[in-house]
Amino acid sequence: PEYSFLPGGEGCQSIADPPGFGMASFEILDQKRKDLGVEVLFDCHDEHLIQNPDTKEIVGCTTMIGSEEKTVKARKGVILCTGGFEFNEDMKRKYLKCYPFKFEGWKYNTGDGIKMVQNVGAQLWHMNNIIGSYNAYFKDFEWPYAFTVTPGANNYVMLDRLGKRWIAESTFLSPHVGWHEFEKFNDSTLADFERIPTWVIAGQEVIDAGPLGAVKGGVLNTPGGSTAIGMALEDIPSECGGFEGWSVDNQTEIEKGWIIKADTLEELCTKMAAVDNAPDAASVQATLETYNANCDEGNDPAFDRTADTLAPVSLDGPFYAWPLYPGGCSTLGGPKKNTEANVVDCNDQPIPRLYAAGCFGNMAGHTYGISGGNNAEN
Repeated sequence: PEYSFLPGGEGCQSIADPPGFGMASFEILDQKRKDLGVEVLFDCHDEHLIQNPDTKEIVGCTTMIGSEEKTVKARKGVILCTGGFEFNEDMKRKYLKCYPFKFEGWKYNTGDGIKMVQNVGAQLWHMNNIIGSYNAYFKDFEWPYAFTVTPGANNYVMLDRLGKRWIAESTFLSPHVGWHEFEKFNDSTLADFERIPTWVIAGQEVIDAGPLGAVKGGVLNTPGGSTAIGMALEDIPSECGGFEGWSVDNQTEIEKGWIIKADTLEELCTKMAAVDNAPDAASVQATLETYNANCDEGNDPAFDRTADTLAPVSLDGPFYAWPLYPGGCSTLGGPKKNTEANVVDCNDQPIPRLYAAGCFGNMAGHTYGISGGNNAEN
């Protein structure tokens, strides 16, 4: 549905917010697992595939369950669906097109399956592609995940590391491929990615407009006026990444330092620089002065931000800020596979009895068509 201009695209449709959302699908699939008598083992680590040295068939695997080693013989084959490497900094730095990337999701997705298939001669593909746009990330070591943070008022700008606007803030980047916009590399003054991080500079109106993140049991406002379910926060145990929810008045996040607050731009930029690379106060002020003048005129000649969203950021303060990084749901790289989901070697020949599913070697390359795409992968 995202690529209706491609051949056959006009026939694709999607359903927004279906009843039950993702949990309903999971419960149906999990019930089928129970009906088939498939056992689930937890606390598995240090897994290795067992390969016949002559036929190259994958005949099973070994794993540690706690401190006990277990060997499992596969009757027909081995299917790997170990997800991506969203929480493996070395692999992200090595394979992705820009860095750092910050993800939502499962903190145990560290690319273990990729090492497993490399050890048996698998070819990798799509290692440089992800599903995502951008996320807020707060360097809170008790909470390693990224967040979707959405202002409820328009009194904000998004600035690169040089203090310049680079986007019409009312135009939310594609939730699946918007991360491409962060690839701009500055050779002349930074020798780094100039849009990582991008800083949101906001006025008091944004804080007063309501919670910036998903509250427990509630919904999250998203650009364009749509809403997203608050990720069923209350259904996820804390040890599995569950979150108690964003505070309704944003004060908890301000007290934690997730949302930076300051009375002056000089103080704000100093606090920002203590978090990550940040622009200087003079550059930020110059940009805000130009932006506010555009608001007065109801016109944004540089980026065409829509007139109804041109709301000034008062230079009298207080000021608020948070950093945005490229990121999203998951990486897509992993073993290359054929149309039968059979993992292939470096000569595009199937490795017998080895299969991959899901975001572990997803078929998506530069683009990512969701709206059922992952169900087909599974």
